[in-house]
Amino acid sequence: MKLNKNSYTFREIKTDKYSKFIYKINNAPDVRKFSIKKNKFSFSSHSKWFKNALKNKKEKIFLTMFNGKIVGIIREKIFKNKNYLSWVIIKKFRGQNHGKKMLKKYAAQSKRNYYAKIHKSNISSIKMSKFAGFKKTRQDNKFITFKKKC
Repeated sequence: MKLNKNSYTFREIKTDKYSKFIYKINNAPDVRKFSIKKNKFSFSSHSKWFKNALKNKKEKIFLTMFNGKIVGIIREKIFKNKNYLSWVIIKKFRGQNHGKKMLKKYAAQSKRNYYAKIHKSNISSIKMSKFAGFKKTRQDNKFITFKKKC
């Protein structure tokens, strides 16, 4: 995929080349606190999960590129016949509007409905979702579910 200056592109991860990179990002305390599963995990358990995710036809992981640099990761997973998205912005790129722009572009490029389950205290991801056109569909004690219609 060719990169355009000042444009977001998405590169699907198809090998374990980025396993350690993703492990470090996803295991960081500031990422874990808003995750469904809050506990840190070993690299061994991550590697097993990552290899399975790469084989799973219902799951895809994308690097989000901007000006040739990785600024974030988007994961798409089909669960109960619904397309769920989750994401993380690389720490040094947070607060620069990359998150909301990458999510909006990713969701707009497909003719699918998307869902996102976001911790109610994760204000940044809630704002990103709303900017990208997601609407709140339900809420429980800890999480809000959003939906983006195609």
